[in-house]
Amino acid sequence: MRLPDRFTKLLRQKEVHLTLFGICFVLLNWPIIDAYCAGDVLTALAHIFIVWGIVIVFLFFVSMNCTDSPPDDLNRHRKGD
Repeated sequence: MRLPDRFTKLLRQKEVHLTLFGICFVLLNWPIIDAYCAGDVLTALAHIFIVWGIVIVFLFFVSMNCTDSPPDDLNRHRKGD
């Protein structure tokens, strides 16, 4: 499954990875979950698993786009040319 080049370039940037970490940190932080779910355990679990599932799908797309071979200029640098 291939994404358009625009998304591929976006998913390869470290800033996107750091942003995902920050968003997950906030959404999976206990005070946010407690405020969102208002003490209902089932709603809290649903919130955690929905956010977790979205993160897994996003990381799948990141891994599919970051496993390609590096650009030619990186290959030349590694070979010592």
